[in-house]
Amino acid sequence: MLTVFRRTQWKPLLPFLVPFLMLGSGRAASNPKSDPVVIRVGSQVIHRSEFEAFLATLPMDQAQHPAALARHLGGLLGVADAATRAGIANDPRHRLQLLLNQDQLLGQLYMARMQADIHSSAAQRHAYYQNHLSEFQQRKIRQILITPEQGRNMTQAVALASRLSAELNRTGNSSKAWGRLAKQYSSDLISRPRGGELGWLAFNNLQPPLASRFWGLKPGSARLLRTKSAVRVVEVEAVRTTPYAQVRAWVKAELHSALLQQKRRQLRRQEPIILNPSYFHKFSTALNAASEPALPRHGA
Repeated sequence: MLTVFRRTQWKPLLPFLVPFLMLGSGRAASNPKSDPVVIRVGSQVIHRSEFEAFLATLPMDQAQHPAALARHLGGLLGVADAATRAGIANDPRHRLQLLLNQDQLLGQLYMARMQADIHSSAAQRHAYYQNHLSEFQQRKIRQILITPEQGRNMTQAVALASRLSAELNRTGNSSKAWGRLAKQYSSDLISRPRGGELGWLAFNNLQPPLASRFWGLKPGSARLLRTKSAVRVVEVEAVRTTPYAQVRAWVKAELHSALLQQKRRQLRRQEPIILNPSYFHKFSTALNAASEPALPRHGA
């Protein structure tokens, strides 16, 4: 049966072409007996091991038609080979783009290999859990939100919140006192009818600045938390931590990601980026001139 590939199906072939056209001269020589040439187009050749490795990366519906794939691959190689002979690869207008495409592909392949080589021990995973314990904690929190409104400015809002906090602490933070004061003063329409109760919250349920401040509070007393637009009377009622056994798989994935990021940073530090100052100085000067306000003239 003749299999026809649409143009939209050529896209998976394109990354495969880059190493052959850009790195063809650097490919290792193959044994013609154990690894024969299976596709030849002009000066371009593809060996059996390369073609089979390529097939392994494709979806099943494409990989099950190797002859049809080879014909389309050969057609693309032929056009690319003609473009190379025409000198397009050495044209300054295109050379940088080709090099960037090649480097991007090589980077992706290298990162995939590096990711597969990263392994963590049970001790490392448990240490990660202990060092990031706040991410596995939930806190039961209640609040009274005081905002500057109805003629009340921020100074008056802070004074009111301080008075409410002191009153709550005098009553031992009883639910009855919280319910009465929240219904009377809180601007939070959701928690106000529940006596200020926000329920159990995880660290990532809150915006980072507020979460860090909530997680800095110890349970058992009403405290003030002030932001630019409001002031809160907050109490952490209780803290619970998800056991390590329940998040073991998640910890392993997060640690793997962290180790990969660490490897990336190490790679960047190994080869410093050096710019030609005599060339790039004119760009930085123009940028600074455009971004900095003009100095006032004397007497202006």
